[in-house]
Amino acid sequence: MNDKPVELDWYISQLLSMAKSIDGAPDWDGILVTEGLIASDENQKINRNDLYDHDSFNLRFKEIVTSGYTWVNLSIVGVLEGKLLISLEDTSSSIVEGCSTSVNLSGPLNLICSRPGWNLDNIVIVE
Repeated sequence: MNDKPVELDWYISQLLSMAKSIDGAPDWDGILVTEGLIASDENQKINRNDLYDHDSFNLRFKEIVTSGYTWVNLSIVGVLEGKLLISLEDTSSSIVEGCSTSVNLSGPLNLICSRPGWNLDNIVIVE
């Protein structure tokens, strides 16, 4: 039986607590969720259609964590357009029938924390 939460809101609340506990954490106005974006100091492009509010991403998240992946990573990327950006990183873990997915929480990386306001606007280009 899977005793782990499968609701995205539960994990986001954990990430928000973690983020707010970091010295110098900026303010943000809302949350965006995407898949496969990993924090970097190099320019990255993302399609606006691949940015979701967390309510819109909840069903997709639940689908992933109930599919039998052994683990996934949910990480704070930084602040994009004034919103906290969270990414469900691609998983290379295998699918095991009946497996309870472990959701690892992380971020933001030190290279992002050192940026004023954790701002990603000039390195994550939204198209």
